[in-house]
Amino acid sequence: MKKHLETCDGEIFLKNSNSENEIRCFKCNEVFGSENIKFEHVLNKHNIDLNVELTCTVCYKQFSNSSDFQIHSEVQHAEENNVIVKKRKKHSGRSYSCEICTKVFGFVKEVVEHCVKEHGMNPKLVKPYLCDKCDTRFTTSANMIQHKQYHEGNRSHICSFCGKSYITKSDLNVHEYTHLNKRNYKCEICERAFNTNKNLRSHILVVHTNSSLWKYHCNICEKRFPLKSGYDQHIRRHNGDKQFQCLICKKAFISGTELRRHMTFHSNVRAFKCSHCDKEYKNRGVYEVHLKKVHGIGNAKIPVRVKKFACHVCPSTFYDKQKLSRHLCTHTGIKPYPCTLCEKRFTDKSYLKHHLKVTHNVVEIPPDEIDM
Repeated sequence: MKKHLETCDGEIFLKNSNSENEIRCFKCNEVFGSENIKFEHVLNKHNIDLNVELTCTVCYKQFSNSSDFQIHSEVQHAEENNVIVKKRKKHSGRSYSCEICTKVFGFVKEVVEHCVKEHGMNPKLVKPYLCDKCDTRFTTSANMIQHKQYHEGNRSHICSFCGKSYITKSDLNVHEYTHLNKRNYKCEICERAFNTNKNLRSHILVVHTNSSLWKYHCNICEKRFPLKSGYDQHIRRHNGDKQFQCLICKKAFISGTELRRHMTFHSNVRAFKCSHCDKEYKNRGVYEVHLKKVHGIGNAKIPVRVKKFACHVCPSTFYDKQKLSRHLCTHTGIKPYPCTLCEKRFTDKSYLKHHLKVTHNVVEIPPDEIDM
């Protein structure tokens, strides 16, 4: 740890230092490797801004005039101030830049003072730490270190409940709250409650925030999105970038949600069973619609089917695109689904499946006849 602290934040931690020379928080007695880290800790945890003029950086006492402040520093903390001066003389050469005018400084405190004095910024909002792999800035070195872990992509934190892996410990902690399902974070606008504060913030942004204030904006179709995940998925849809591939049939999808929904077609597991009748469903949404439509239970919206797919040859309209494609085969005469056991061909896969079952006593479609 001492070897790490020698290069931390541009400060040299005194070798062979004893407890008298350690940098400690006056409030909670926590030890730090540099004055800059202590400054950030005091500001974020104890809400004390050490950059305010006439504030003692050792005991955090504030003074109304400079003479009292000077006497206090020289008498009460003479030894501590000498240690700080010695450490600052051994600067390692790190630099911190202003995010507005890109001026370079040797210490974080100098950047904060510059931004407050020259640009009128709130000291809590100054971001002197710049990632060396992208242009993202941070208010604290801890946040920057955590951010760099995402660049490395090492998922070493494993959930003890389901086995999912995460890059940071904080991400794992947030995930494990969902298994506990305590829902301690309640929305003040509606009655919904969530397992994590992140989920609550996302809910407020998506449900209770005007869409014109959403941050992410598509330059292609002018559509706005509240969350970056939805925006990224939308851009992939424009670009046709299908990163998620089914391992069984090799079909590719734009999002992981679409892939998981597709995987249910390869499985015959029907986890959602109706307790009022014998119906079973693979999908929760379809199950909830069944409860509302048949038994009058729940708040699911019953979808209204509209024949919005029209044939350009005749006046026929259809509910979905697949039925329209099947209908167009009657005009073109194309029958893309052949039976390998006889010479018959069919316009739709369902017709081929029925033919195999009735004529050839085959329940499953052979692999070479799928998606012809």
